[in-house]
Amino acid sequence: MFVLVMVLKFFIGTGKDAADMLVSAGLIELLLTLLRELEPPTIIRKAMAHSEAKDGTTSHSNKYCPYTGFRRDIIAIIGNCCYRRKHVQDIIRELDRIILLLQQCIIDEDNPFSREWGIIYWTQCRPSKHQNIEHIFSLFFHNS
Repeated sequence: MFVLVMVLKFFIGTGKDAADMLVSAGLIELLLTLLRELEPPTIIRKAMAHSEAKDGTTSHSNKYCPYTGFRRDIIAIIGNCCYRRKHVQDIIRELDRIILLLQQCIIDEDNPFSREWGIIYWTQCRPSKHQNIEHIFSLFFHNS
């Protein structure tokens, strides 16, 4: 994250919108991939472990968060990039990652305030709100 801050400081000095430059370089896609590959939040991991102990099964392990708050930081960056940027919200919807981000809106003891950042992400999506809701409903009805 230190590198990201340094890149942002560089772009701010050029007079260009740093967030838009990073988004056009594939930042959102990278962050969504990282988020998808991370282990589930603590509360979900505990429920899975309990279920696996009961069933006698085990599941494969995803990548661990490298530090406390890693997931929260990813969600925060995505949420901030969505602010007044409909094209970023469209990228998330086109990649079918709205549900992934909404799944982060839970309390996670390893990622303090990740729930709050997930909620902030959703509130930043006002320009695409109706399209996002239609997309979620279409997923729901398609899977049922």
